Amino acid sequence: PKRLGALWALEGLRAIEPGDIKSLLSDADRNIRREAARVYGEHLPKGIADLARLSDDDDPEVRAESHALQAALAAEQASH
Repeated sequence: PKRLGALWALEGLRAIEPGDIKSLLSDADRNIRREAARVYGEHLPKGIADLARLSDDDDPEVRAESHALQAALAAEQASH
């Protein structure tokens, strides 16, 4: 819970750094991976390739977040 709170605080402060989030995409905690995928996709839209590798994650919630963000990013790119 503390690490998730810290991630949410950084997100709220708009202090997200790509390297910090990218490393969390392979964290042992599924909740950290899921939230990192969400934050990465929402705040760092060029990270679609990194999100794609979470499509095969062991946890279904992480996979779902990855798929949803990839679809949203693809739709956004197609509209431009």
